[in-house]
Amino acid sequence: EPVAHTSSGVTRRTGESLVEPELQLDPWRNALLKRVSVLRDFYANFSKDPRIGSVTWQLATTLARVGNDHCELYFKLAAQLAKTPEARARNDVGRADWLVARGQLDEAKALWEKVLKLDPNFKYADELKKRIAKLDKESTVEKNYRSAGMDQFDIRYSKEGARLSYSVRYYLQEAYRLLGQDFDYRPQYKITVLIYEKKDFEYIGDGLWIKGAGGIYDGKIRLPFIGADFTTDEIRGIIYHEYTHLLVNDISDRKAPKWLDEGLAEYE
Repeated sequence: EPVAHTSSGVTRRTGESLVEPELQLDPWRNALLKRVSVLRDFYANFSKDPRIGSVTWQLATTLARVGNDHCELYFKLAAQLAKTPEARARNDVGRADWLVARGQLDEAKALWEKVLKLDPNFKYADELKKRIAKLDKESTVEKNYRSAGMDQFDIRYSKEGARLSYSVRYYLQEAYRLLGQDFDYRPQYKITVLIYEKKDFEYIGDGLWIKGAGGIYDGKIRLPFIGADFTTDEIRGIIYHEYTHLLVNDISDRKAPKWLDEGLAEYE
Protein backbone atom coordinates (compact mmCIF):
# COMPACT_ATOMS: atom_id res chain seq x y z
CA GLU A 1 0.00 0.00 0.00
CA PRO A 2 1.47 3.42 -0.93
CA VAL A 3 2.89 5.55 1.85
CA ALA A 4 3.01 9.35 1.86
CA HIS A 5 5.67 11.28 3.71
CA THR A 6 4.74 14.84 4.56
CA SER A 7 6.96 17.87 4.97
CA SER A 8 6.31 17.68 8.72
CA GLY A 9 8.05 14.32 8.90
CA VAL A 10 4.92 12.27 9.55
CA THR A 11 4.54 9.10 7.51
CA ARG A 12 1.11 7.60 6.89
CA ARG A 13 -0.55 5.19 4.46
CA THR A 14 -2.58 7.02 1.86
CA GLY A 15 -5.32 4.40 1.90
CA GLU A 16 -5.60 4.26 5.70
CA SER A 17 -8.99 5.19 7.08
CA LEU A 18 -8.97 7.73 9.88
CA VAL A 19 -12.52 6.95 10.89
CA GLU A 20 -13.99 3.87 12.50
CA PRO A 21 -16.50 1.84 10.43
CA GLU A 22 -19.23 2.32 13.04
CA LEU A 23 -19.13 6.06 12.46
CA GLN A 24 -20.48 5.61 8.95
CA LEU A 25 -24.11 5.29 10.00
CA ASP A 26 -26.06 8.36 8.94
CA PRO A 27 -26.24 10.96 6.13
CA TRP A 28 -24.83 13.84 8.19
CA ARG A 29 -21.86 11.84 9.35
CA ASN A 30 -21.27 10.39 5.90
CA ALA A 31 -21.07 13.93 4.51
CA LEU A 32 -18.42 14.77 7.10
CA LEU A 33 -16.56 11.58 6.37
CA LYS A 34 -16.47 12.40 2.66
CA ARG A 35 -14.97 15.74 3.61
CA VAL A 36 -12.40 13.93 5.75
CA SER A 37 -11.53 11.73 2.79
CA VAL A 38 -11.00 14.70 0.46
CA LEU A 39 -8.93 16.61 3.01
CA ARG A 40 -6.92 13.50 3.87
CA ASP A 41 -6.03 12.87 0.23
CA PHE A 42 -5.01 16.50 -0.22
CA TYR A 43 -2.87 16.26 2.90
CA ALA A 44 -1.18 13.08 1.71
CA ASN A 45 -0.52 14.14 -1.88
CA PHE A 46 0.05 17.90 -1.74
CA SER A 47 2.23 18.38 1.33
CA LYS A 48 4.20 21.16 -0.39
CA ASP A 49 1.12 23.16 -1.34
CA PRO A 50 0.93 26.54 0.48
CA ARG A 51 -2.64 25.70 1.52
CA ILE A 52 -1.52 22.64 3.48
CA GLY A 53 -1.72 24.46 6.82
CA SER A 54 -5.33 25.47 6.27
CA VAL A 55 -6.23 22.00 4.98
CA THR A 56 -4.62 20.36 8.01
CA TRP A 57 -6.62 22.60 10.34
CA GLN A 58 -9.85 21.80 8.47
CA LEU A 59 -9.05 18.10 8.74
CA ALA A 60 -8.45 18.45 12.48
CA THR A 61 -11.71 20.29 13.14
CA THR A 62 -13.74 17.90 10.97
CA LEU A 63 -12.31 14.86 12.76
CA ALA A 64 -13.09 16.54 16.08
CA ARG A 65 -16.71 16.94 15.03
CA VAL A 66 -17.07 13.23 14.34
CA GLY A 67 -15.44 12.43 17.66
CA ASN A 68 -12.23 10.98 16.24
CA ASP A 69 -9.12 11.20 18.42
CA HIS A 70 -6.89 11.52 15.34
CA CYS A 71 -7.82 15.21 15.37
CA GLU A 72 -5.30 15.79 18.16
CA LEU A 73 -2.45 14.81 15.83
CA TYR A 74 -3.68 17.12 13.09
CA PHE A 75 -4.17 20.05 15.45
CA LYS A 76 -0.52 19.67 16.45
CA LEU A 77 0.58 19.44 12.82
CA ALA A 78 -1.52 22.47 11.91
CA ALA A 79 0.19 24.43 14.68
CA GLN A 80 3.57 23.61 13.13
CA LEU A 81 2.36 24.60 9.67
CA ALA A 82 0.61 27.83 10.68
CA LYS A 83 2.42 30.81 9.17
CA THR A 84 0.49 33.74 10.68
CA PRO A 85 -0.58 34.67 14.23
CA GLU A 86 -4.20 34.47 13.12
CA ALA A 87 -3.76 30.92 11.83
CA ARG A 88 -2.03 29.85 15.03
CA ALA A 89 -4.78 31.41 17.15
CA ARG A 90 -7.50 29.76 15.05
CA ASN A 91 -5.84 26.40 15.50
CA ASP A 92 -5.44 26.81 19.26
CA VAL A 93 -9.09 27.80 19.64
CA GLY A 94 -10.24 24.77 17.64
CA ARG A 95 -8.07 22.46 19.70
CA ALA A 96 -9.34 24.03 22.92
CA ASP A 97 -12.94 23.37 21.86
CA TRP A 98 -12.02 19.72 21.34
CA LEU A 99 -10.41 19.55 24.79
CA VAL A 100 -13.52 21.03 26.38
CA ALA A 101 -15.64 18.34 24.75
CA ARG A 102 -13.31 15.73 26.27
CA GLY A 103 -13.52 17.33 29.70
CA GLN A 104 -9.90 18.53 29.69
CA LEU A 105 -10.84 21.97 30.97
CA ASP A 106 -7.47 23.08 32.36
CA GLU A 107 -5.73 22.34 29.07
CA ALA A 108 -8.42 24.20 27.12
CA LYS A 109 -8.18 27.23 29.38
CA ALA A 110 -4.39 27.29 28.97
CA LEU A 111 -4.78 27.41 25.17
CA TRP A 112 -7.34 30.23 25.30
CA GLU A 113 -5.10 32.21 27.65
CA LYS A 114 -2.16 31.60 25.32
CA VAL A 115 -4.14 33.05 22.40
CA LEU A 116 -5.05 36.19 24.38
CA LYS A 117 -1.48 36.63 25.61
CA LEU A 118 0.01 36.36 22.11
CA ASP A 119 -2.68 38.50 20.49
CA PRO A 120 -4.71 40.70 22.89
CA ASN A 121 -6.55 42.10 19.85
CA PHE A 122 -7.64 38.69 18.56
CA LYS A 123 -11.01 39.29 16.90
CA TYR A 124 -12.76 36.83 19.21
CA ALA A 125 -10.99 38.01 22.36
CA ASP A 126 -14.20 38.99 24.15
CA GLU A 127 -15.72 35.60 23.45
CA LEU A 128 -12.62 33.83 24.76
CA LYS A 129 -12.71 35.89 27.96
CA LYS A 130 -16.33 34.83 28.48
CA ARG A 131 -15.39 31.20 27.90
CA ILE A 132 -12.55 31.42 30.42
CA ALA A 133 -14.83 33.00 33.03
CA LYS A 134 -17.42 30.29 32.45
CA LEU A 135 -14.78 27.58 32.64
CA ASP A 136 -13.57 28.93 35.99
CA LYS A 137 -17.13 28.70 37.33
CA GLU A 138 -17.56 25.18 35.95
CA SER A 139 -14.29 24.05 37.53
CA THR A 140 -15.38 25.41 40.90
CA VAL A 141 -18.81 23.77 40.80
CA GLU A 142 -17.87 20.48 39.15
CA LYS A 143 -14.52 19.70 40.76
CA ASN A 144 -15.96 16.93 42.96
CA TYR A 145 -18.54 15.62 40.51
CA ARG A 146 -18.83 11.92 39.90
CA SER A 147 -18.94 10.55 36.38
CA ALA A 148 -20.92 7.64 35.00
CA GLY A 149 -19.59 7.09 31.50
CA MET A 150 -21.48 4.05 30.30
CA ASP A 151 -23.02 3.88 26.78
CA GLN A 152 -23.24 7.07 24.71
CA PHE A 153 -23.54 9.48 27.64
CA ASP A 154 -21.04 10.76 30.16
CA ILE A 155 -23.32 11.85 33.02
CA ARG A 156 -21.71 13.97 35.73
CA TYR A 157 -23.26 14.95 39.05
CA SER A 158 -22.59 15.65 42.72
CA LYS A 159 -23.23 12.91 45.26
CA GLU A 160 -26.72 14.34 45.82
CA GLY A 161 -27.57 13.54 42.20
CA ALA A 162 -26.58 9.87 42.25
CA ARG A 163 -30.10 8.43 42.42
CA LEU A 164 -31.46 11.00 39.98
CA SER A 165 -28.78 10.07 37.46
CA TYR A 166 -30.46 6.71 36.83
CA SER A 167 -33.68 8.38 35.68
CA VAL A 168 -31.74 10.86 33.57
CA ARG A 169 -29.81 8.06 31.88
CA TYR A 170 -33.00 6.13 31.16
CA TYR A 171 -34.65 9.09 29.42
CA LEU A 172 -31.45 9.95 27.53
CA GLN A 173 -31.22 6.40 26.20
CA GLU A 174 -34.88 6.58 25.24
CA ALA A 175 -34.33 9.88 23.45
CA TYR A 176 -31.26 8.50 21.70
CA ARG A 177 -33.32 5.63 20.34
CA LEU A 178 -36.62 7.35 19.52
CA LEU A 179 -35.38 10.75 18.37
CA GLY A 180 -32.66 8.97 16.44
CA GLN A 181 -35.45 7.38 14.43
CA ASP A 182 -37.21 10.72 13.92
CA PHE A 183 -34.07 12.49 12.69
CA ASP A 184 -32.30 9.48 11.16
CA TYR A 185 -29.24 10.44 13.17
CA ARG A 186 -27.58 9.00 16.27
CA PRO A 187 -24.39 10.72 17.47
CA GLN A 188 -21.42 8.37 17.70
CA TYR A 189 -19.40 10.54 20.04
CA LYS A 190 -19.61 10.76 23.84
CA ILE A 191 -22.24 13.27 24.97
CA THR A 192 -21.59 15.13 28.22
CA VAL A 193 -24.59 15.61 30.50
CA LEU A 194 -24.37 17.56 33.77
CA ILE A 195 -26.92 17.41 36.59
CA TYR A 196 -26.80 20.50 38.83
CA GLU A 197 -28.46 22.00 41.80
CA LYS A 198 -30.41 25.02 40.61
CA LYS A 199 -28.13 27.55 42.38
CA ASP A 200 -25.05 26.10 40.67
CA PHE A 201 -26.80 26.02 37.30
CA GLU A 202 -27.74 29.70 37.68
CA TYR A 203 -24.22 30.61 38.86
CA ILE A 204 -22.55 29.09 35.81
CA GLY A 205 -25.15 30.51 33.42
CA ASP A 206 -25.33 34.03 34.83
CA GLY A 207 -25.48 36.34 31.82
CA LEU A 208 -25.25 33.41 29.40
CA TRP A 209 -28.71 31.87 29.45
CA ILE A 210 -32.19 32.75 30.62
CA LYS A 211 -32.64 32.66 34.37
CA GLY A 212 -35.08 29.97 35.40
CA ALA A 213 -34.41 27.76 32.36
CA GLY A 214 -35.29 24.11 32.89
CA GLY A 215 -32.24 22.99 30.93
CA ILE A 216 -29.62 24.19 28.45
CA TYR A 217 -27.67 22.73 25.57
CA ASP A 218 -24.44 24.62 24.82
CA GLY A 219 -22.30 21.77 23.58
CA LYS A 220 -23.18 19.92 26.79
CA ILE A 221 -26.63 19.10 28.13
CA ARG A 222 -27.04 20.93 31.45
CA LEU A 223 -29.92 20.02 33.75
CA PRO A 224 -30.82 21.81 37.04
CA PHE A 225 -32.59 18.79 38.49
CA ILE A 226 -31.04 18.23 41.93
CA GLY A 227 -33.48 19.40 44.59
CA ALA A 228 -36.00 20.56 41.96
CA ASP A 229 -39.67 19.58 42.07
CA PHE A 230 -40.04 18.56 38.43
CA THR A 231 -42.47 15.76 37.73
CA THR A 232 -41.34 12.64 35.88
CA ASP A 233 -43.04 13.87 32.71
CA GLU A 234 -41.35 17.27 33.03
CA ILE A 235 -37.92 15.66 33.44
CA ARG A 236 -38.51 13.53 30.37
CA GLY A 237 -39.75 16.54 28.39
CA ILE A 238 -36.76 18.70 29.31
CA ILE A 239 -34.31 15.95 28.38
CA TYR A 240 -36.03 15.39 25.03
CA HIS A 241 -36.04 19.15 24.41
CA GLU A 242 -32.32 19.65 25.06
CA TYR A 243 -31.36 16.47 23.23
CA THR A 244 -33.27 17.72 20.18
CA HIS A 245 -31.20 20.91 20.28
CA LEU A 246 -28.09 18.73 20.15
CA LEU A 247 -29.37 16.82 17.12
CA VAL A 248 -30.40 19.97 15.22
CA ASN A 249 -27.06 21.59 16.06
CA ASP A 250 -25.15 18.61 14.65
CA ILE A 251 -27.27 17.99 11.57
CA SER A 252 -27.38 21.66 10.52
CA ASP A 253 -23.70 22.26 11.22
CA ARG A 254 -24.84 24.83 13.82
CA LYS A 255 -26.61 26.85 11.14
CA ALA A 256 -30.29 26.12 11.81
CA PRO A 257 -32.36 29.29 12.32
CA LYS A 258 -33.49 29.77 15.90
CA TRP A 259 -37.18 29.39 15.02
CA LEU A 260 -36.52 25.98 13.48
CA ASP A 261 -34.21 24.82 16.27
CA GLU A 262 -36.63 25.84 19.01
CA GLY A 263 -39.69 24.66 17.09
CA LEU A 264 -38.32 21.15 16.64
CA ALA A 265 -37.24 21.02 20.29
CA GLU A 266 -40.72 22.03 21.41
CA TYR A 267 -42.33 19.49 19.09
CA GLU A 268 -40.24 16.60 20.34
